[in-house]
Amino acid sequence: MNRVKSFLPFILIAFCAQSVFAAPQWYRGEVTRIYQYGAAGQFTITMDPPLNFCKYNYAYFSGERFEDPERLQVALSIVLSAMHGGRTIGVVIDPEDLTSDGLCLVRSLDIR
Repeated sequence: MNRVKSFLPFILIAFCAQSVFAAPQWYRGEVTRIYQYGAAGQFTITMDPPLNFCKYNYAYFSGERFEDPERLQVALSIVLSAMHGGRTIGVVIDPEDLTSDGLCLVRSLDIR
């Protein structure tokens, strides 16, 4: 019993540390594919290096994070500019935004 009690603090620290690493992260790369779907202008992209933790390696730009259709249009313009201009983009993905299917929802993006 004493042995279990001695490991309890380590277990609690492990659970607390896990939430620290669940913050939104920037991922940067070249756009390799754009796929538009949906009536509201939703689209997905793939990047190099790939987003291996995302289902199908896709980053989803959808109404869940880009509520305003104009924001989706601006995001698509940025992605197209990067792809055709040979530039890289950065996307912000929050691990807590992963859908139950493992889809990665993009919060925001930039171009370099």
